[in-house]
Amino acid sequence: MDNQQTDYKKWEDEREISLGEVMREVFRRFPLVIIMAVICAVIAGGYSYMHSGTDTAEEVVTTEDEIATDDLTEDELTAVNNVLKVQENLDEQQEYVNNSILMQINAYDESTVILQYHIDIENSDDIQLYGQDLLDSYESYVTNGALVSDFVSNGYDEEEQYLGELISFNGNVETTVNNSLEGTVSVISSVSFDIQVIHTDEQSVEALAEQIESCLKNYEISLCESVGDHTLTLVNHSCTKVVDKSLWTYKTERISSISSMQNTLESLQEDMTDDQLAVLGQYITLKATEGDADEVAAEDGETVTAATPSVSKKYLALGAIVGIVLAILYIFLRFIMSKSFNSAEELRDVYSLRILGEVKRPEKKNIFLKAWDKLTGHRESALSAEEEKSILISNLKNVCKEKQIGKILISGDRDLPEEDQALVQDLIEDLSREEIAAVYADNLIHSAEMLDLLAKQDAVLFVERARVSRRDVLEEQFRVCDDYSVAVLGAVVIS
Repeated sequence: MDNQQTDYKKWEDEREISLGEVMREVFRRFPLVIIMAVICAVIAGGYSYMHSGTDTAEEVVTTEDEIATDDLTEDELTAVNNVLKVQENLDEQQEYVNNSILMQINAYDESTVILQYHIDIENSDDIQLYGQDLLDSYESYVTNGALVSDFVSNGYDEEEQYLGELISFNGNVETTVNNSLEGTVSVISSVSFDIQVIHTDEQSVEALAEQIESCLKNYEISLCESVGDHTLTLVNHSCTKVVDKSLWTYKTERISSISSMQNTLESLQEDMTDDQLAVLGQYITLKATEGDADEVAAEDGETVTAATPSVSKKYLALGAIVGIVLAILYIFLRFIMSKSFNSAEELRDVYSLRILGEVKRPEKKNIFLKAWDKLTGHRESALSAEEEKSILISNLKNVCKEKQIGKILISGDRDLPEEDQALVQDLIEDLSREEIAAVYADNLIHSAEMLDLLAKQDAVLFVERARVSRRDVLEEQFRVCDDYSVAVLGAVVIS
């Protein structure tokens, strides 16, 4: 113990921090990390919600009348309106290209169904009377949107506005020429029509054709009552894959039109002043707000718009990350600034203190620490508690005999758990059988009686708990032992 007084003052200089132990401490306290992540995510989410609510309040009071146009000349304002019209047309065209079924069809692999119908009228006079009217009625039904409206009403799951351009109608009236005394007369001999249906794939085009057939059967009944008796016969139903050059041309022209409008828009905006651009931005923002907002009634009877506040997922994720970082930083700083030692090896390396034994108590591990230990191959002692205690007692007896020590004072934490107090009692009893007198003092520095007892001993054995026993208290006990010239036999570490 000659150098004890200089050794124990070098804790900060000599202490080595093990990355593995730091990581185990992080995972040991990982529930704290989760709690901090949740708390910070809630705070960040609340901030984003309140912030969006503030932005909404600002948007609600912005109306077209409040946009500052007084600083613009008539020509400048006209230029702004022209840009807005081009922008509106561009948005409509872009929406069509994005949503139209026709624009999604591969022109080089177009799925097509041809439905060939014949209108049968028994009486030849009736053919002349209303054959053409029937054909015109069917054409109008197919091409003016009534057909599309009917099968959408029947539950067909497509947007009605984009279905009409997938269907085309081609009527055919065959006539014969009769020569009579009155001259040459053209007579209707046959009435038929074809319906062409296209879609992105074979399954979709067949489903659409099936809906058309069903609706035409119902419409046939209606025409029999309103125009004249006839029978609509499906002569042929064919499905093929074709290359549609006209569709390719149509799509190319649409896309080129959008590109041209974008160039026009950029050119118009380049010629604008800062004031014009500011007004333009206000109009665009107002339009976007009106499109996305829910309408509410204002107190003065006018209609204004109010966007619904929302919680940003980005803020939630950012808050959770900040919470995790703060929690890990707190655990790390607490670990390295801790006034206690973390293992028997640390106590031995820092104080050059002989470790006579280590008794490991079962640790309640959370699932995160279990997973980390499994990943890193961390293993607990293979010895049982009884085996560890037997080794401890054996080492203690041998050291006492080697140093010819007959009186030992066992000291340690003031609040040892009952299980650890039982261990100390076992040590005292086993040493007494070897004619070594051992007494227990819970702490040397808080009682004059204990100091008197210390002065009568040959050596001191410390019983300390890893991650609990304070190094400043331990160092103070070292000083007392040094002052009373009592040797420190070693330490027993409970971890």
